[in-house]
Amino acid sequence: MDPLTALSVASNVVQFIDFTSKVINLTWNVYRSKPDDITGEFYYLTRITEDFQRHNHELKASLQQHSSTDQSRLLAADIELLQICEDCESINKKLLAALNRLKSSKDTVWKSFLHALRTIWGEAEIVGLRQVLEGYRQQMTLRLLGALRYECTVYRLLKNN
Repeated sequence: MDPLTALSVASNVVQFIDFTSKVINLTWNVYRSKPDDITGEFYYLTRITEDFQRHNHELKASLQQHSSTDQSRLLAADIELLQICEDCESINKKLLAALNRLKSSKDTVWKSFLHALRTIWGEAEIVGLRQVLEGYRQQMTLRLLGALRYECTVYRLLKNN
C-alpha cells in the first residue's frame, strides 16, 4: 500500500473513532440527564434564542404601535427594521423548533443513543440557523444605531432652534 493510501485509511479510522466516541459520550450524557432536558451548549443557545425572541417581539410591537398612534408613516429605516424583526421571528421559531427536537426522552439506552444521533445530525441545521440569526442581529443593531443617531440629530436641531 502506498503511503498516501495508508494515510487516507488512517485518517478515516481516526474520524470514525472520533465520531463513535462522540456518540457514546453524548448517549451517556443523555441517558443520565433528566427528561425534557436539552444537552450542554444547546441549553444556553435555547435560553439566548428565547431572550432574543422576547426582545424582538417587544421591538416589533413598539414599531407597530408607533406607526398606529402617530398616524404617520414609518421612516424607511423603521420599515427595514420592522422587516428584520419579522424575518428574525421566523428564524427564531425554526431554531427553537430544532432545539426542542433535541430534548431528551431518556427511557432506555437505545432511545438515548438515537437521541444522540439526532443531536449530532441536527447540529449543522442549528449552526446554520444560528449564523443567520446572528447576521440579522447585527443588522438590527446597525439599524437601531442609525435610528438613534437620527433621533439625536433631530433633538439637537430642535434644541438649538
